[in-house]
Amino acid sequence: MSKARSSVARSGFVHLALGGYTLLALFPIFLVVANSFKTRAGIFSAPLQLPECGHLQLDRLPDGAEAGRLSSAISRTA
Repeated sequence: MSKARSSVARSGFVHLALGGYTLLALFPIFLVVANSFKTRAGIFSAPLQLPECGHLQLDRLPDGAEAGRLSSAISRTA
């Protein structure tokens, strides 16, 4: 029975470690997406703060896609 308990404990530890690593790996992606809705000044003044609802800069997103030639890159992959 002790073997079963250690297996459960080990499994729980592995899941906890994998969950922590997943959060660590996804944080930069979340940060990029959250900062894409901010102004340049907002990014540099508070990079970890969520964007304010009244100050979302959605009008700049198509310009970023154009500048990065996103549409042509997507069309070449299809």
